[in-house]
Amino acid sequence: MTDFDDPRLDMDAAMRQTLALYHQRIEAERQGQGGPHRHMAVGPATGRLINLLAGSLDAPHILELGTSLGYSTIWLADAARATGGRVTTLELEAEKSASAREMAEQAGLARWVD
Repeated sequence: MTDFDDPRLDMDAAMRQTLALYHQRIEAERQGQGGPHRHMAVGPATGRLINLLAGSLDAPHILELGTSLGYSTIWLADAARATGGRVTTLELEAEKSASAREMAEQAGLARWVD
C-alpha cells in the first residue's frame, strides 16, 4: 500500500494511476535507470503539500515555471479542479512539455491546465 492508497486522500482513480506511473519512474531513476531527462525536484510529500496549499485558496490562478515532466502540475491541477482554479505552466523543452500534457490528460486534469 502506498501513501496514495490512503482513503483519507480525496483523489480519483485516474490521478492515483497517473501518480503511480510517476512513482515508477522516480524509483527507476533511483536505481540508475533514468532516461534522457532526470525527474523533478518535487517528490510525493512536496506534491501533497503544494496540493494542500493551492487547495486552500479560492479559485487560484497558479503559475508554474518549469513544468519538467508534469508531476507538480498534476498536484496543482488537482487543487485547481477542486477549487475552480487554473494552472498555467511553462516548459522550454518540447519533449518534456508533451509528456506533461499527456500525463495531465491521463489524470483527467488537462482542462484545468494551460
